[in-house]
Amino acid sequence: MRKLVLTAVLFLFVLTTASYAFPIQLTNSRPTPILNSSILQGDLNQIYGAGAVPVNSELNLAVFQLPSATSLKLTLQYEDSNTALANANTFGIFGLGSSLDSSTLKTLQIFKGPAAPGAVATVSLAPGGIQVGGSHPGNPGSCVSAAVNCGATAPISFSYFGFYLYRPRNATGRNDTGTNGYANTGGNTGGNFWTVDQLDIASPNGTSAGKSEALIYQSHSNTNQWTVAFNDVNSVQKTFKDFVVTVDASRTLSAAVPEPGAIFLFGTAVLACVTLLRRKLARQS
Repeated sequence: MRKLVLTAVLFLFVLTTASYAFPIQLTNSRPTPILNSSILQGDLNQIYGAGAVPVNSELNLAVFQLPSATSLKLTLQYEDSNTALANANTFGIFGLGSSLDSSTLKTLQIFKGPAAPGAVATVSLAPGGIQVGGSHPGNPGSCVSAAVNCGATAPISFSYFGFYLYRPRNATGRNDTGTNGYANTGGNTGGNFWTVDQLDIASPNGTSAGKSEALIYQSHSNTNQWTVAFNDVNSVQKTFKDFVVTVDASRTLSAAVPEPGAIFLFGTAVLACVTLLRRKLARQS
């Protein structure tokens, strides 16, 4: 009987853990409606050339995979015209472990609120993870600490990563509720906008559709360059030009694909617990 109780407790622990650690979706549903799409198209034209990357060519990937990369270069191209929001919004990278579930999600801020268009940051491999640096256009190799989170590190790899935009609550000084997105392990009070639609609601789970708050584009002439365009207003119609960043990688980026081994091991563990419990119950009856 004691063994049965211990087995039941173990099984309940697995179920409880699973209820809090949900799998992260690697793709989003696209295309998504864009309000006044000609505005974002103008931004893309400035970045890539007129008509080179159509505004309706957004990709459905949510998480990048770049295990062979050594660094990323990020350039802030455009931000919200509302000065209060522009000075409050911060931008960062998130990483996932090989199990690709929410319990492995780690974040690292890259751009601070005062960052303005033209600000450049780097994210490079460092002992135990990655590190943020800078590359000031007027002084290559230097890092402007007022705009970039210089020297900050986090246990994140380039195997599975994406980006987030953090908007504090009441950033405009009005009845402004912020994002109401999924709060990461840092427990921020404003929530985040994520490249993963699933996380753009307060309490997501493994099957949440979420909301579209970020669009991703790829250069047609340089497959190592991508653009991430965020919206920072939790509304139905979105322009996706409130925080636009280009990402240049040291290797070709690609959409993330789950490791079959991780999925197999998780499923096997759950099945083993269920089978063991059923056998114990059968012996007791």
